[in-house]
Amino acid sequence: MRILYILALYAILFSVVVADSLEEAFKQIQDRNYPEAIKLLQSIPDLSKNPQLLYLLGNTYYLAGDYVSAVRYLEQLMTQFPDSEWQFKARFKKADIAIKEKKFDQAYAIYKTEVSRLTDNKRKAEMAGIYLKYADRFFKPEDPDVKPDFGKALNLYTEAKELGLATSLEQEVSYKQALCHYYLQNYSQSVEIFQKLYTTLSKDKKNLVLQEQVLFYLADSYYWQGQRDKARLLFKDLLSFFPQSTLIPKALYQISLTYNFPNPGNIDTLENGIRILKQLVQSFPSHELAPISAYHIGLACFNLKQYERAIQEFSQVKQVPGASKETQAEYSAMSELMIGYSYYYQERYDESKT
Repeated sequence: MRILYILALYAILFSVVVADSLEEAFKQIQDRNYPEAIKLLQSIPDLSKNPQLLYLLGNTYYLAGDYVSAVRYLEQLMTQFPDSEWQFKARFKKADIAIKEKKFDQAYAIYKTEVSRLTDNKRKAEMAGIYLKYADRFFKPEDPDVKPDFGKALNLYTEAKELGLATSLEQEVSYKQALCHYYLQNYSQSVEIFQKLYTTLSKDKKNLVLQEQVLFYLADSYYWQGQRDKARLLFKDLLSFFPQSTLIPKALYQISLTYNFPNPGNIDTLENGIRILKQLVQSFPSHELAPISAYHIGLACFNLKQYERAIQEFSQVKQVPGASKETQAEYSAMSELMIGYSYYYQERYDESKT
């Protein structure tokens, strides 16, 4: 921002009065005394005849949070000086204002229009950076009360890639594109992007952290597509290739779901699912998924009418700490209830009452 004001200052040094006013205005802006800076700028003679000054005044209103006035002076610049190099900056400042006012469609329309005007690679790189900045805001809003908009984020990530990105950045953006499809439940598209990206990452082996993330979501996309055998194999690849990954507990839990837990169809799937969930509970007893995993073991036994075994497994749930006392207490209480049902269905009515 400092460079911008200095350029504006030197562009009109032909007037001592103007130079003095600008210098003082610049000092006020540095001190964030925007109302005083605005007064100084508006006192400059022939303000409306200079595109730099109009932009400077509009930007100062923007910094002051007066977006209506900012837009007024930016549009005045654009109308009076259609061939000025400050047109580009004015249009993007209007997009910044639209973002501030949460008029995201309007901001996107401005960016989309500007892309068609770009010819040199430097400007394209700048534009791609702007797309990515706002795509990330849609993907993960700074305000916790604002929900992500994966559709808008996906559009912006796609636009950024079309402008051209460095290889490492392109891989990160492809990952986020695939995640957008994943959260939008477009699993065929997420599988396609994740698979292509995983193949590339597996060859160069330069970004193992991203590779394990991609493998997890590739497997999970297959799971939600209904391809459970394929998903299970990929989750097991994660266990083998990345044994220290923080995603291991989630991968183990998802493997149990590929065995249709907690409703296994037969004894074989029951035993396979129990083996996987026992590994999770024993290796990661303090993980958030540990109590529900212990509970699902008992519930799977109950659903196959193995009531005595269910009682044994439900009795173990209270010994699994989990990530919070609340979660542990919740599944312990549910387990006690299911123990009562297990006694009841064995016609052990007196024990079911306890």
